[in-house]
Amino acid sequence: MYSTQNLGRFLFRLAVYYLAHGYYFYVLQELPEGGDYEEIDRRIAAKYQVTGSRMARLRVRASGESAIRYLRWRRYALIIACEGDRKHRFFQSEQWRDIRVNPLVVSRYSVGVAGGKPTVRLRAERFEVVAQQMERIALHRLAKVQSYFDRITPFGFKGLEEQKRQIARLVNKRRRQAGLPLIKRSGNSSNERIS
Repeated sequence: MYSTQNLGRFLFRLAVYYLAHGYYFYVLQELPEGGDYEEIDRRIAAKYQVTGSRMARLRVRASGESAIRYLRWRRYALIIACEGDRKHRFFQSEQWRDIRVNPLVVSRYSVGVAGGKPTVRLRAERFEVVAQQMERIALHRLAKVQSYFDRITPFGFKGLEEQKRQIARLVNKRRRQAGLPLIKRSGNSSNERIS
């Protein structure tokens, strides 16, 4: 069971600790505002037999059953399960989704699996809005364009960096044609550890 107020930690934990270890089946619930979130966390953990013990999870998985993890960011509760026996209460009582087919959308981000690897990207709609805005201001002062580019996202996930490179290519093509200095592709994304 893990809860955080930090979106970066939530995304990092989901991508690195859960998706990378085969936890693909999920339910995302928005909790009521002003609720006792710790009590809700305890009830969900008890209902689905969520354990914090690594050894207990390994024993569950070795027996062919599904291990369940629980992650909460602010009011968003994520219950996520790995492959295993589909008789587990999670599979019987929830309308679960497979993150490999239906990426998880939270805030401006989409988390899924591409090519067998976890990926965090801007949601498609958000990416389009950002790309259009960057294209509109592409010929403005370098400082303004670079500043906007650097603020696209504070996170350094590979999928996000790929999207930023796409935008930088689009902007720099227009700036090059106009004889203007180019923006830096690396931007200002923090690639720091989010722990």
